Amino acid sequence: MKKNKYILIAAVVAVISLAPLNNTLRAADQTSDAQSALAKYSSAVEKIKNTEFKNPIKEAFTSKEITSLKKLSKKSSGKNFLSVSSSTTHQKSLSSVSLNLLPNGNFEQGHTSWDEEYTTDGGSTWYPYDGIIESGSGGYDNWYASLIKDDALISSDFGIPVNSSAINLQYQYELDNFGTCTYGTNAVSVALEDETTGTLHPFYHYPGIDPNNYSYETESLSINNAQNLNGHKFRLDIFAYQDDPNCDYIFNIDNISVTTTTSDACTGTTCNVYRFWSDKNQGHFYTMSDTEANSVINNYPSDVWNYEGVAWTAFPSQQPGTLPVYRFWSDKNQHHFFTISEDEKNHIIATYPKNVWNYEGIAYYAYPTQQPNTTPVYRFWSDQNQGHFFTIDENEKNHIIATYPKNVWDYEGIGWYVPTN
Repeated sequence: MKKNKYILIAAVVAVISLAPLNNTLRAADQTSDAQSALAKYSSAVEKIKNTEFKNPIKEAFTSKEITSLKKLSKKSSGKNFLSVSSSTTHQKSLSSVSLNLLPNGNFEQGHTSWDEEYTTDGGSTWYPYDGIIESGSGGYDNWYASLIKDDALISSDFGIPVNSSAINLQYQYELDNFGTCTYGTNAVSVALEDETTGTLHPFYHYPGIDPNNYSYETESLSINNAQNLNGHKFRLDIFAYQDDPNCDYIFNIDNISVTTTTSDACTGTTCNVYRFWSDKNQGHFYTMSDTEANSVINNYPSDVWNYEGVAWTAFPSQQPGTLPVYRFWSDKNQHHFFTISEDEKNHIIATYPKNVWNYEGIAYYAYPTQQPNTTPVYRFWSDQNQGHFFTIDENEKNHIIATYPKNVWDYEGIGWYVPTN
């Protein structure tokens, strides 16, 4: 997270309906600030001041306040790649909207996948609280989340699928104000945080109270041109902020979904081949499967497998002049290996036990020799890391040859040829 101030547009939203009291859930905090907030909260009735809609007001969040929302990512380990066989087919990824990426976005599983905390000192210290509430009288479902002053609700991490062109956030909310409220002093920030880059993508609520509206409103917002965010780990941050002692509010939120609009991974007869880097295992992984790529993105922290983008395109089914590119996995070395050579494939199968090199099937199809409008895939071997590396980037190839000794990366020549993008 950058250390400069983040300017978020403050929000007081339109809607009314008092949430159930959760004062017993904060008994551990005995500060005067919290006691005052609890007193206002517990004695509140529907005394909502009727005001007209106004323009959004900017509210500054300090780096300390924003940084305090950051949590350690849950780590996982293991391989968990999808098995590939020679009968594997790669279907085109038609433009569509993904399923909800946000775990437990409707809160029906209670507190699962959400971190609930509050602060009384501007973010220096955070305490747990029980802001996810079960009540048949609130929200569209039996469970929903309720926040008051200085509450933070933070989701588990989720990954952005490959070929995503837009990230879409939708949720339902209501806000109860009581006291004498000044616009611009109270805010609810709903933001998508890019854990890969530390970038905050805030979404805003706009001022306005409608005393005749007792139902949830729906907010739909998007991050467009999201191609450069593919493979990034995100989480949803919801933060209630207030500095007006004469005003309180209760913010209820339910049925949150984060989806992506995905584009076609295939053009004509070719499809994307995706590239990952493992800092932990010091090796790369390549796959044509959207499903497998997204499984890796969602199941592994970035130090185990970090998505680097599209490596090249290749053929999911055999075309005239092409041959299969075979795929192996080494459980011993924690690396994959690819070859277009039938002889090399047969030699590896005959020579090595499966824990050293296990044949996984056909990855895709490519040309064994140069054809018009094709690009070479360069092949390197690392004796140090016991794994191979492949690239079509001429500059990357030359940089590796010039920079690393042969025991680290030894250039072995051209592996095969793929269509030129």
